[in-house]
Amino acid sequence: MKKIKKLNLSTIELPATASVRNFSISGDPGAVFTFYIQNNANKYYSFETKSFQNDFAGVKQQEIDESGIYQNIISFPTVSSSDNYNVYLKAETYEDTELSKSLVRKGFLYKLPNYNGTLNEDKSLKFPFSIYQYVDIAYRIIARSFANFVSTRFSTLPSSLASLSVPSVEVVTGTDGTMTFTNQDISTNDSSQVLSIPGPITEDHFFHEIEAGVSGTVESSTEVTLASIPEGLAPGMSVIGKDNAGVTFTAFSPHKSILTVDTSKKKITLSSTINLQNNDTLYIRGYGVSNVNRLLGFTYSVTNAEVSLPIVNDQNTNRKTDFNVVAQLETQLQTSTNVVVNSTEGIKAGNTISATGLGLTSSDVTPTVASVTNATTFVLSAAMASGYTIEAGTFLYFTGSNRKAFFSATVNILTQVIGGSSARTLFLDLDKVLTFTDNF
Repeated sequence: MKKIKKLNLSTIELPATASVRNFSISGDPGAVFTFYIQNNANKYYSFETKSFQNDFAGVKQQEIDESGIYQNIISFPTVSSSDNYNVYLKAETYEDTELSKSLVRKGFLYKLPNYNGTLNEDKSLKFPFSIYQYVDIAYRIIARSFANFVSTRFSTLPSSLASLSVPSVEVVTGTDGTMTFTNQDISTNDSSQVLSIPGPITEDHFFHEIEAGVSGTVESSTEVTLASIPEGLAPGMSVIGKDNAGVTFTAFSPHKSILTVDTSKKKITLSSTINLQNNDTLYIRGYGVSNVNRLLGFTYSVTNAEVSLPIVNDQNTNRKTDFNVVAQLETQLQTSTNVVVNSTEGIKAGNTISATGLGLTSSDVTPTVASVTNATTFVLSAAMASGYTIEAGTFLYFTGSNRKAFFSATVNILTQVIGGSSARTLFLDLDKVLTFTDNF
């Protein structure tokens, strides 16, 4: 029998816009085949009209000539929503033709596999269609804090956490890309509130959040039955709070971790006990690259990440300093620990201090800020030793906090999203990047 030996057609993802792909089928001269393509709506590609139709169409009962190669092109259309295509090659056995063992071990029909051979947990192909066509994906980064959730479920949060101003959304459109945001500013709207920096931005500070409905009542148990298991849910993810049947959001502090996920029973176990009502909603976050990949289908890296505080100039020379806040002393300071300044805005406990006349304590250490009393007074960690004086009108400089902070980062999309057309939203957890303090 004559053999069909090879089908050569790229199965790399198609763009959303119209494109053309060449293909070739090689085999013995005289071998007869039928070649056809079906889209997600089970319509067939017509090589005559270069469009998809309901009736069967394709290259029908085509004989390979003496060259041993048949060649043609496929014109894929522009799509407004993602599509996928199965590609089939059939050997016409009645024409004394069969498929080569390199294509199929037995049978007369060959479906072209996708280039990506990734398997699901059940060993099935993650991408069973031959070719995928995706509309452009919007990748979004949103800086997120409990203070910035615009949702009724957060309406019961303390008012002290309701005055954080955050930057707008950063968006990159495309099937892959790089998102760069530079010197995005975050600020408090209350003079008693300040920000400080515990450490640098890392990949683990980014997350995606999903919701899961509760099925049945839970009383002081770590085991929870869900209405359904959200796609991508995995052990290690954080349960940050619950919504009591759409009425009141309650935050968990600390967050509860998911220890196990039983997909068949729709059950999860948590790191600590919980009380839930039927139809409550759990809010779950997956932090870091692996969890984001499970939930959103892409991996990323973070480069050029930086969180910083504003820098103030020297008030006498107008030259740049290394300090974050400046205040002016209202009354002479010698042995008291209460310091009166024109404003304590941006100052917090733990700040280092620099000022002309600032001396050591009796223990031979430089005093720092112990606490902030009100809008014009803060307390030293210890009084200066005898003999030191800071004159009224002197400028005091502080390091370690401010009402405003800046963050910059470049997020590199490393792997392309496979499937779907909805935007992928990556959140930056500001509560891990910045420390929020309400002084008084």
